[in-house]
Amino acid sequence: MYRNYINTTLLILLVSCFITHGAAFDGKRRGFILGGGLGTGLTSFTQTVEYLGIAVTSDRENKLPVVTNFIIGGGLSNTLLLYYLNRVSWFSIENAYGNRVIIAAGITGLGLTHYFNRKAPSALIKGGLGLSSWAAPFESDADFWWGFGFLFGAGYEFTPHWSIEADVVMGWPSTQEMGLEVRSNVFSLQITFNGLAY
Repeated sequence: MYRNYINTTLLILLVSCFITHGAAFDGKRRGFILGGGLGTGLTSFTQTVEYLGIAVTSDRENKLPVVTNFIIGGGLSNTLLLYYLNRVSWFSIENAYGNRVIIAAGITGLGLTHYFNRKAPSALIKGGLGLSSWAAPFESDADFWWGFGFLFGAGYEFTPHWSIEADVVMGWPSTQEMGLEVRSNVFSLQITFNGLAY
């Protein structure tokens, strides 16, 4: 199921890149775009373990993460962008064995950004839908949890290619094995400094 979703997302992205204006990196948002960002914020989560209909939910934990942001796609016009996004909060927690592990909680999917002006400076709003994830990617037995996720936010491109953005990211990744289900409810408020090549 998730493989089909990812393949469909990549196909839509590829088509959007080809139907946009062919010029890339010409100082106009219309055409191919590639961007990334770095920041911080607050990531808050609970985890629920359910077995045979009995569920136990943890207390909510709050972390100060390092946030990474990656996008690639196309500008449908100088004010509207459509792209693949990958946004991740990185933080450490203590696992069930008392060891510190790095967690990557994020969202990957399709995003849309609207700029209010055709050129910088410009305010912007954005939204995205996709798969939320929860993983300990540096562990040898890393297991990825998947679920629905979305984001919305706003920002300001203060000079061409450079912006600061505030986003709210929500996700509900889960996993199930041998009748045991574990679910995370993740809320993240993120502030990022971003660069966008166009």
